[in-house]
Amino acid sequence: MVRSLFIDMFHFIFRFRYSDFIDLANVLCKYIKPRDEVLVIGCGNSTLSSDLYDTGIENITNIDLSDKVIKQMKKQNEKRRPNMKWSSMDARQVRCC
Repeated sequence: MVRSLFIDMFHFIFRFRYSDFIDLANVLCKYIKPRDEVLVIGCGNSTLSSDLYDTGIENITNIDLSDKVIKQMKKQNEKRRPNMKWSSMDARQVRCC
């Protein structure tokens, strides 16, 4: 849960303050290691997860309420980022351990 809140916080900062992933890459990659499991809540059509994946952080699960967006993003990423997971669900349904 802490990791998902961490990513959600940076997602907010990335979307509304920074124009490029490169602006945050050094900070994010300092705290998130390739072996970490990352949950991106409310991923929408953001490129944050694909940008993270391309830095070597491949264990990423993206969730969003919109089934349409999840299908679109899964299709867009399935070949280049095969280990990334996509799920249409309400974040309140997430259960830990």
